Amino acid sequence: MSSILKNLVRRALAWCGYDIVEISGRDRASSAENELARLESLPDYSVCESDILGFKVTFPSNHIFSILYREIFIKQCYAFRTKHEVPYVLDCGANVGLMSLFVKREYPNAEVIAFEPHPETFKCVQQNFSNSGYDHLRVIEKGVWSSDTTLKLVEDKQSTAASVVGNPLTDNPAEDSKPIDIAVTTLRPYLSKPVSMLKLDIEGAELEVLESIEDLLPTVENIFVECHSYAGKDQNLHKVLSILHDAGFRLYIGESGPTQTMPLVQRRIYKGMDMFANIYGCRVP
Repeated sequence: MSSILKNLVRRALAWCGYDIVEISGRDRASSAENELARLESLPDYSVCESDILGFKVTFPSNHIFSILYREIFIKQCYAFRTKHEVPYVLDCGANVGLMSLFVKREYPNAEVIAFEPHPETFKCVQQNFSNSGYDHLRVIEKGVWSSDTTLKLVEDKQSTAASVVGNPLTDNPAEDSKPIDIAVTTLRPYLSKPVSMLKLDIEGAELEVLESIEDLLPTVENIFVECHSYAGKDQNLHKVLSILHDAGFRLYIGESGPTQTMPLVQRRIYKGMDMFANIYGCRVP
């Protein structure tokens, strides 16, 4: 808020008998940490609500929410720069919508489309977006794939955030999971104009999707891909990197998910996956 506008608001409130209380960045951070501590003290995977963003957000797992909040709002893992006056962002694998809400906080005029196929999580995203009061922010109850069809989603009974979509996931579903039918869509209609940021956190479907939109990637300014490999199956990391490199992105790689502290000695397998990598791509002049 500009100083002129702030003074006008302060005078109007003072006339009504109110005053503005300034909250420093340090106080905001302290308040957020206190709220995260409260959430983390609850039993794991509790369904919760919080006002940590300044409005009510609902989520199906306190444990997953805490991890995502720290990654997105504290570490700012999805921060990006854009040359577009009105950024256009696609949030694929939205979970409860935190990446989309982070984008709207940074770029209030951005147009954001989120995709979330899990029915219960989708309801949370809808409610969170509505509570935020942001315009040009919508969620589609679909996953992303190479075509418009129906697939099986392997649902983790503890956390919908750990769901995966596509063929590799239905081969040997975990004992504590159950498959549900979901609608999926191709991204091609959504890439008809320049994209400021494309996020793909789609739990194993990333190569299938990237191959289906490879010719359209030059219209994307920034991209994030969480890449996975399944134990006992061929790894596709090199194929994902090749597609992104050929599309002209400057690439940066970071570790994601459960860390492999000694992968040459003992592999850690988490929900059937033995490798997680965060891939960032941007345009460098």
